[in-house]
Amino acid sequence: MGIGLPASLGMIVLAPNMSETLLGVKFRTGAAPVLAWVAGSICLSGLRAYHFDLAFQLSRHTVGQVWVAGSAAVLNLILNFWWIPIWGIVGAVYATFAAYFLALVLSVILGRRIFCVPVPWWDWVKIAASCVPMVLAILMIKESHGIVSLSLQVICGMGIYVVTAMLLNIGNVRSKLLQKLRVGEK
Repeated sequence: MGIGLPASLGMIVLAPNMSETLLGVKFRTGAAPVLAWVAGSICLSGLRAYHFDLAFQLSRHTVGQVWVAGSAAVLNLILNFWWIPIWGIVGAVYATFAAYFLALVLSVILGRRIFCVPVPWWDWVKIAASCVPMVLAILMIKESHGIVSLSLQVICGMGIYVVTAMLLNIGNVRSKLLQKLRVGEK
């Protein structure tokens, strides 16, 4: 969550500049919304795979993961057949987002029945709070375009997020860093 959420939000905010800077002229039109939805989908998928799916792995009930992934795949297939003719590539992205959302919900519900993986709610709130100044800073400078501007926007966003995360001591990262620095002094 500490990496996935800020990275996804950064990609969502910077999607127009990313598509303009990194894609060919023929692919730029409509790419920004696709990139934004893909970033959101990846965040949902990562949260499910790296946190909530642990319940299936730790309980050795991995068939539960198969049901979660299978349900999401079926939904994705159905929605693709329905939405691609209507919205084109954006329909496929919407379908993927919906499927990943379903997979996350199913992983939470089914996983908690077999093994309750603790959720660090307070750290997740601090992560979200750390993302706010990052997004605001990127929004203030997002009108600049080109590879240099995009690089500076990414560095600026990362820097602000890291500083804010350190100030809020997410996952005791500040305490652990200070402890490592003290050990290094000896």
